[in-house]
Amino acid sequence: MISTTNKRRLVTTAAAVVLTAATASTAFAEEGYGDYSTNGVRIRSCGSTACTTVYGLGYVGDGLTDHCWVYGQDINGDYYWAYNTDHRTGVTGYSADYYITITSGGVWQC
Repeated sequence: MISTTNKRRLVTTAAAVVLTAATASTAFAEEGYGDYSTNGVRIRSCGSTACTTVYGLGYVGDGLTDHCWVYGQDINGDYYWAYNTDHRTGVTGYSADYYITITSGGVWQC
């Protein structure tokens, strides 16, 4: 039989674990916001320059929402590709993370 003190410890510990898990799962629940760091950043159908389908181009000042990221082709030592939406054009696709600057928020892997 579990004593009342041990029950309280179990409940307190369980509550702390649930609270920690809930906090951790929402730490990056929001999207990332930022901009393109150079002009003419290709917004592609996948995370590689081998994807010949280019939906559009991102430019400094367009602003973007970074929804999630994938591992992709190495661009200057950066293997991350952002699944992002250009605020000016509304175009969504993958862009090399090397050419993106996130100023707020954070995202999970796609």
